[in-house]
Amino acid sequence: MTLALDILEWAKDKPDLAEIHYENKANGAPIEITIKFDSSKPNVSINENRLAYIEAPAIGRLALDIAKTQPGQRLNAGELIGHIEGAAAPSRITSPLSGKVLRAVAAHGAPIGYGDPIILLEIKN
Repeated sequence: MTLALDILEWAKDKPDLAEIHYENKANGAPIEITIKFDSSKPNVSINENRLAYIEAPAIGRLALDIAKTQPGQRLNAGELIGHIEGAAAPSRITSPLSGKVLRAVAAHGAPIGYGDPIILLEIKN
């Protein structure tokens, strides 16, 4: 799981990336990871491993609901998790999918850009 998270972290700054395939057949157990990104849903990147990023819908300063964005917390689709304070009215951040928070990628109070990953979710089946 750590390798998949590291690959997702590396991939977050590559918006034109559609698929990653990693294969290691060296010493030890063989490792094969394929991640496909689906950009058909707004504010989320989904892959075959059922992980997804909640992405920033605007540019500004990130204000998260700390209680809802702790690792292990369950989120429902449409649930409000915070907002982005910008030049205009605050932009609401809602979870586009139901799932469990694995980790916050962006820190509360940090400046954030459009499409930047905020929360890494494990998708609920």
